[in-house]
Amino acid sequence: MVAEQRVRRQLPADQEHERLIDANKDGKAELIASAPGEDTDDGAAWVFPGTSDGTVGSGSWSFNGGSLSAPVPDARFGDTLTP
Repeated sequence: MVAEQRVRRQLPADQEHERLIDANKDGKAELIASAPGEDTDDGAAWVFPGTSDGTVGSGSWSFNGGSLSAPVPDARFGDTLTP
């Protein structure tokens, strides 16, 4: 079983962050990537499913503060990916 692995690297604030986590507890790590500077600092995040061969683009999805009914302007959604 894949244990939760933190692979986030600290980049300049306007860059992206990423992290591997077994969000659905199936033993395969999903990749969560974010770009807090997307759309003039509103921010966005993407989820890429984990398979036995690694993460894949098929079945991926994205979201931002607006899709979660959260405040959007300059929110830098995805700036912090925490356990």
